[in-house]
Amino acid sequence: MVYVPTWYRSNEHGAFVIRTTGDPVAMVSAVRKAIWSIDSQVAIPDIRTMETVVDGSVAARRFQMHLLLAFALCSLLLAALGIYGVVTYTTAQRTQEIGIRMALGASYSDVYRLILSEGITPVFIGAALGVLLAALGGRILASLLFEVKANNPLIAGTACAILIAVGVFACLVPARRAAKIDPMQALRDE
Repeated sequence: MVYVPTWYRSNEHGAFVIRTTGDPVAMVSAVRKAIWSIDSQVAIPDIRTMETVVDGSVAARRFQMHLLLAFALCSLLLAALGIYGVVTYTTAQRTQEIGIRMALGASYSDVYRLILSEGITPVFIGAALGVLLAALGGRILASLLFEVKANNPLIAGTACAILIAVGVFACLVPARRAAKIDPMQALRDE
């Protein structure tokens, strides 16, 4: 390993930045002609717009964010399927109970509300715990973030709203099925 001071190093590569008011791609030939009019031996390997340079510099990070978004959507879908499956299973296990409730005078809306509230209660508890854990985790991660707040109430609220909406949507079909149970058929099936 050899130490070489920066003033001995020669920079063989350079960059020439031009700001235009028109289309930058249309200026390529004029820029080449202007440079070659000064020195015809200068090689001009690549002329790029600033958008291309910026896109190239953030391409890896953008890919990671798209991948993270895909995983988040998959986890949201799995959560919805899990909630739907659990509520459907517990409703099927309670068919006789629901039939008895309806035979004793429970209305369609009473049964619908019962199944929906029992299915969505764990989602509310999970969302509250998630916000709490995210706030605590944000304090730990705050030192690793640059120009970004660790706790953003808008993002936390949006995430909770999406999770609750997915939970409600997943509970609607089992609640509707439970409310349409025929009490006589439910009691006969026992």
